[in-house]
Amino acid sequence: MDDVVNNGARITETDMEIIRCLHDDARMSIVQIAKKINVPESTVRSRLTRLTENGILNFVAVTDLFKLGYRLWIMITIQTELTRIDEVAQRLSELPEIYFVAVTTGGYDMIVSASFRSNEEFLEFVSTKLSRIPGIIRTANYSLLKIYKREMNVLPPPINPAPDSDGQYEAGGSASSSKRSAKKSGKQRRGKNL
Repeated sequence: MDDVVNNGARITETDMEIIRCLHDDARMSIVQIAKKINVPESTVRSRLTRLTENGILNFVAVTDLFKLGYRLWIMITIQTELTRIDEVAQRLSELPEIYFVAVTTGGYDMIVSASFRSNEEFLEFVSTKLSRIPGIIRTANYSLLKIYKREMNVLPPPINPAPDSDGQYEAGGSASSSKRSAKKSGKQRRGKNL
């Protein structure tokens, strides 16, 4: 089976299975993950260490901004002087109100996300902080009214996906994890029959 190479770091099918387990339940313990994917706890522990050290996996608490008292969740598209894109992005990244900054293609050069407790706070931000960043030509602001989907985790794709013996793909997993589970349950059945 081929490994995926991500910025020089190899990601194996076992790594993918660990990530899938945490995607399903971010509070799953190392013991539970090891049991679910049928590998030693030490393997899970070392793989998690490597995945976090390589920046592939991060552990964060995702908060609901509206429940924390923020009334406005704003997306801001920004057009900049082309020679100052990086400088503007760096300056925006330093502002505590902004939690997402990305350079884009299209009609604007970047998109940022920010949150505010009131219209007054947002106006203060635009007039005293955003307007003072050199290199910004124009902006367009969009207030998010209702969120239908917000996920901070992305499932890894299967590595060389292959169907199981019935020609089916396991949801959220791969054929290899199905086979490993089948082997484990087969061993348990044989042990019980003896």
